[in-house]
Amino acid sequence: MIGFIDSSRHIQAPVRLVLVNVIIFLLLHLVIAAAVIAGGVDTASTVTVAAHDALDLPLDLHRWLYRPWTIVTHMVMHSGVWHLLVNMLWLWWMGSIFLQFFDRRQLVTLYLLGGVTGAVLALFTSALYPTGTWLVGASAAVAAVMMGIACYRPGYRVSMLIIGDVALKWLVAAIIIIDLLGLGENLAGHIAHLGGALTGVTFGLLIKRGYDITRLHRVTKATGADTSCPTEVELDAVLDKVRRSGFASLSRQERDILKRASSTV
Repeated sequence: MIGFIDSSRHIQAPVRLVLVNVIIFLLLHLVIAAAVIAGGVDTASTVTVAAHDALDLPLDLHRWLYRPWTIVTHMVMHSGVWHLLVNMLWLWWMGSIFLQFFDRRQLVTLYLLGGVTGAVLALFTSALYPTGTWLVGASAAVAAVMMGIACYRPGYRVSMLIIGDVALKWLVAAIIIIDLLGLGENLAGHIAHLGGALTGVTFGLLIKRGYDITRLHRVTKATGADTSCPTEVELDAVLDKVRRSGFASLSRQERDILKRASSTV
């Protein structure tokens, strides 16, 4: 079972990303609840509109130019509990698999790249075919992580309720097909999802050929591992785990960190 903690001092990156999204969602709704208590429904409505106006991505290039930060902030804004829950479950699941082969920095960078790419495509789609008003959610970012690991390890087996074990490539393919079938509704949103997915495909295919788009330098072709010297924090975390549980407990990524460290001595 993949744990929530990958060392004594480091919470796994998927959990950190989930926490950021959940905390912001809860804070926003606590502020809205406080506004209801302090000033009634009208005040709460004003606060809600102001928050979304400041943080959601406007699907209009002219309006977006006055809110360029929303290219990132829209990823932590969700339309409701269900929207948040689905995105965070997929992020935790796929992100945990991703970390079996890559590091935290690669995961977070790919997540952000997917979200930004999806937002850019949604903006241009809206310019050509006006649809919707705002873009919110981490769906494109999650799609990047999902497609990234699926393209890198398409035969990786995952357990599904009722269905049983299934190759990751078929699970992800089904999700993409569902997105394509929904293009007629919320066009910009679905285009954003596909933009994130395309980012993940690019990562997964290029890293097999020795190029990591999250680092902008070459990596070893055999494993996709980074060839640079690991940071002191990364190395300390791995050594701590070796002392606690032995070398056999290390993941492939953690063994790669030791290998890179020894090659730079």
